[in-house]
Amino acid sequence: MTCITALPLIQVALQTNPMLPSLPLLQVSLQTNDMDLAGDVVQAVATFLNLEDLNTTIDFPEEMERLRAVLVKVWLTFCVLHRVP
Repeated sequence: MTCITALPLIQVALQTNPMLPSLPLLQVSLQTNDMDLAGDVVQAVATFLNLEDLNTTIDFPEEMERLRAVLVKVWLTFCVLHRVP
């Protein structure tokens, strides 16, 4: 549901004026329920700013719960098929 990305402004600033002093990192918060949209937005911003590496944290609790439920089913099926106690 939340995607937080730290954009290194110093890199962008140095591309336009190498004499600028160090700038702090800019933290951007994007809130959406669409994981694909979040990825597309982060990718577009990185491409626009010509950045190759971003420190990004995502949190999609509903998707993670669905994944956990699927993995539990897979584990239970494995246990039954392989007679794991």
